[in-house]
Amino acid sequence: MKKQLFKPALCALYSGLTLASVVSHAETKIPADVKQTCVVSKTDLSQWFAKGNISKSGFVDPANSLNPVFGDYYNNKRCDFYKWGAQMFLWLSSPVGSSYVFDGPSFFDVVQVGSDFQLVNNTLNKDNNSYSVRSLKQDDPIGSTGQAGGDGVLLSQQASLTYYGINVNDVFAYYRTGQDQGKFKGTEIAYEFPNTIQGLRRVENFAGRRFKDGHTLAMEIKTSWVDASTVDASRYLVIDAKVPSYDRKSTTKWALQKDAMVKRLALVGMHVVGTVTGHPEMVWATFEHLDNAPDQKFYYLNDKGKLVKQGFDASGDWTFAKINTRASTEIQEFQVVAKERSDKLKCGVNQRCKKGDIVATANVIQENNVIRQNPWGSAPISSSNNVLRSNTDLISLNHSILPLLKGVGDVRANYFQVGSIWTATGQIPENDETPADPKDNIFRGSLSLSNATMETFHQAPPPPKKSDGPVNCFGCHNVKKVQGKPREAFKVSHIFSNMQPLHIEK
Repeated sequence: MKKQLFKPALCALYSGLTLASVVSHAETKIPADVKQTCVVSKTDLSQWFAKGNISKSGFVDPANSLNPVFGDYYNNKRCDFYKWGAQMFLWLSSPVGSSYVFDGPSFFDVVQVGSDFQLVNNTLNKDNNSYSVRSLKQDDPIGSTGQAGGDGVLLSQQASLTYYGINVNDVFAYYRTGQDQGKFKGTEIAYEFPNTIQGLRRVENFAGRRFKDGHTLAMEIKTSWVDASTVDASRYLVIDAKVPSYDRKSTTKWALQKDAMVKRLALVGMHVVGTVTGHPEMVWATFEHLDNAPDQKFYYLNDKGKLVKQGFDASGDWTFAKINTRASTEIQEFQVVAKERSDKLKCGVNQRCKKGDIVATANVIQENNVIRQNPWGSAPISSSNNVLRSNTDLISLNHSILPLLKGVGDVRANYFQVGSIWTATGQIPENDETPADPKDNIFRGSLSLSNATMETFHQAPPPPKKSDGPVNCFGCHNVKKVQGKPREAFKVSHIFSNMQPLHIEK
């Protein structure tokens, strides 16, 4: 018997009850008894807000990426970087017109055209977003439209496709353009993203103006979304965007239609990536909605300094996980995006397809069952000092911020920082780096970081051996060392080299 899509909604109709009345709401629980090792006080959070007080949907100022604390390699703390990510997320999701900062005039939409990416100016109060279903990373070498390491399509428990967008700020866009024109030769930013005031000024001088938020340095934002009509939209940041349209009549192939459609989307995940003082490799922070998926078991320190093991709990209604699912380490791909027109031998379950179609890999297209495999960006059930301290810092940070936001009814209280990662002294990760030996580990923060909505099918377990390499963002975002050639450190960003520069006079 074939699996029936939209089963939860059908069950609700059959029983004469709404889904909410028969299934309890589920969300990631932030342990309240955590040791307060990384705290944003009410006074501190108030100062992040532009008007000096915590308010519903209030505008938050960006973090200062030029803060010298980040470049003080021997005295900075994990908490400094985690706080940077938290403030940046609140800034990026602050309202601008009818949208948000990351979709406002200081940022560009990044739109794929063939094998290249183009920068599109954002215009306030104009629907110009264009998000897509992710396709194969190997077919798209820049990686911005592919689930990391594969072409799997993420389908929520409410049968919504997951859509993805990319935005970069003006510092990033003008740096790309000046680098393309060879304007930065002989400077410290010739081969790496600007991460000092001098580097920022060189980009601004090339652009012929000072950037309004230049102190944020270079930023790249990745977002993931579901159809807002399939969730309680009042709990989400929402946006209107053009998305691909599919003919869903078949249970084994959803054919891509010629015309896109406009949908209201709800934000489920965000990567916040940016340079800070002394860190050209960028800090990689990731955020998810509390309702996404349950965590595997993890350890943290409580307020008495005791080791606590948080158990696995999948009860309730999740966006991407089945109710009461087991704590499996396998997340199965049920459908993929076709990377090219193909015959029935290469296109899912014995059928023909064209590029962009969504095809079943086994049986039928169906909802994916997702678990967050690396809670707080760390290996599950690990009580190593680094994991324990990092978990405790992140739980403490979230526990200090989210209740304050919830207290004023701010929807951003429903998003939490999963983790962040960077390198010890700003090293650019190369493709042979490995975190297997802690003594040689160049990485700092959440060493197994991934996002359950963006790296869904490739949330990495701990490496069994040293040769396996990094199991975090830098496992893919690294550079290849070529003998006799300068290392192009900006290639830690997969979209950079294939991004078309801005059209300005040389």
